[in-house]
Amino acid sequence: MTKARKADDSAASASLVAEATGLRMEAESIVVPPKPRLTASGDVTPETLTKLLSTHGRLGVLSPEGDLFDIIAGRYSSRPNLGVFLQGHKGERLQAERITREADLGEKPALTIGITLQPPVLMDPSTSWRPMRTPRRPSRCSTGSTGRR
Repeated sequence: MTKARKADDSAASASLVAEATGLRMEAESIVVPPKPRLTASGDVTPETLTKLLSTHGRLGVLSPEGDLFDIIAGRYSSRPNLGVFLQGHKGERLQAERITREADLGEKPALTIGITLQPPVLMDPSTSWRPMRTPRRPSRCSTGSTGRR
C-alpha cells in the first residue's frame, strides 16, 4: 500500500492495490495446522480426549497411576463415560455433537492407553473402576506384569 501511495499514475497505483489485495487474500486462506501432539496426560476428561482425537487423529494417553480409571468411572460426572475410550481404541468414527460447541469428528482415531499401576491398585475392591469390568474387557485390553510381587 505504501508503494501505491507513492506511485505517480493511477494505473500503477491500481495495479499495486490489486496485487496487495490478492496477496492478503492468499495469506488469509493459509491454514496453519495445530501443533503436533503425541500424548495426553492420564488426567484427561472424555470431552477433552474427543477434541484431541478429532484434531490429531492419533494419540496416546499415558499415566503412571490409575487416575484414568477414576475419570472413566465418572470422577467429573455422575456416571461412567467409556465411549471415546472404546471408540478411539477400536478405531471407530468419533462424533460428538453438543449445542454449546462445534461438533468433534474423527474418522479413524487411534488411541493407545498406557497405564503403569502398582499391583495393590488392581486388587483394591474399593477403587471406582472395579464395577466397570464388562464381558468385552478381555478383547479390548491387554495387561502385563513384570512378575515381581
